[in-house]
Amino acid sequence: MGDHADIVAFSQGASDASHYVTDGAVTPREEWASAALDRADILADGVDAATLSGLPDPCWIDVNGEPVEVVGGEFEITAPTPGLIRVEMIGRYIGVLWLISAHDLSTLKTTTKTRIDAAAEAARLQYITAGAGQAMVYEQKNAEAKRFFEVVNNGETTSPADYVILAAEATAKGETLLNVATLVRDTAAAWLPIAAMIEAKRMAGKKAVDAAATVSAVLAAETIDWSTP
Repeated sequence: MGDHADIVAFSQGASDASHYVTDGAVTPREEWASAALDRADILADGVDAATLSGLPDPCWIDVNGEPVEVVGGEFEITAPTPGLIRVEMIGRYIGVLWLISAHDLSTLKTTTKTRIDAAAEAARLQYITAGAGQAMVYEQKNAEAKRFFEVVNNGETTSPADYVILAAEATAKGETLLNVATLVRDTAAAWLPIAAMIEAKRMAGKKAVDAAATVSAVLAAETIDWSTP
């Protein structure tokens, strides 16, 4: 808790927890103490609690700027409103800084579902190029490839003028219209099951978020394995 070179002694039970006495004598040396926080996210309802355990008994901690004496080696952290809670040891003992996030459940669900959507899009972008315009190009290419093979399968003659996007790609690559149409068709066929898998995971994750009744359940629902075979 900063420099204690000028520590001022205080009587047992005094409210100034930033100073301490040992056997009646001022002791500027602080002691490191370990403690464990069971979780870093709670519901902002004044009831749901994160627990600090393994604290020295007794000791003082600072909770968002307020000194609190802890007896029994354990302390529960609750919050009636959303926000970040900072907890650290003060006085004789020092330790790590603990940060606990208190969430409004409805808001947390909304932001979590937004993150799931973003994660799904990131998974898709491993296979396709981003952008609404690019999506329209993909759609047009697939439609042209479908029409191309319908004509071919009917034994009719194809004309590059009927397949603007495919013809442009064929010219750029120095490929035949057939080769480009085949590549587009095969790529779309390979992409479809991947897209379906990603979409299924996205929808299942958001459904789990909607059904969650606790902060832990909401955060667990966001843990999705986006890998594909």
